[in-house]
Amino acid sequence: MSYIITEFFQYFVFNTINVKQFQPYAKITDNFIVIIMALVFYYQKMNSFNETWLTNFKLNTVILLYFTVNAIIFLPFNFIINASGNAKFYIWTINVFFITSFYLYLTILIWKNGSNKLQSIFE
Repeated sequence: MSYIITEFFQYFVFNTINVKQFQPYAKITDNFIVIIMALVFYYQKMNSFNETWLTNFKLNTVILLYFTVNAIIFLPFNFIINASGNAKFYIWTINVFFITSFYLYLTILIWKNGSNKLQSIFE
């Protein structure tokens, strides 16, 4: 968290870096933190074997895949922006596809779980 705040102040408050040298490593850092947290979740659930651990397994897998792909896309961010040619547009299209898919999955999951909870309240 401190790295992300420091990078924010360096770029936007103090303006100590040239725009052409902008490389947002905070985006990669938070992706790796979420990946590590998802892997720790797997480790904890596999060590405490019970019947209910599969309920969050699918959501955790989607989160792990999304943030892994996001980290892979944003790791060479500066090279993608400064690259000549049309390859960068394919990479951004893949990124938009993954973002849309991830948030659509979350929306569907919230809708399904929210409607089940709402039905149980009124019954």
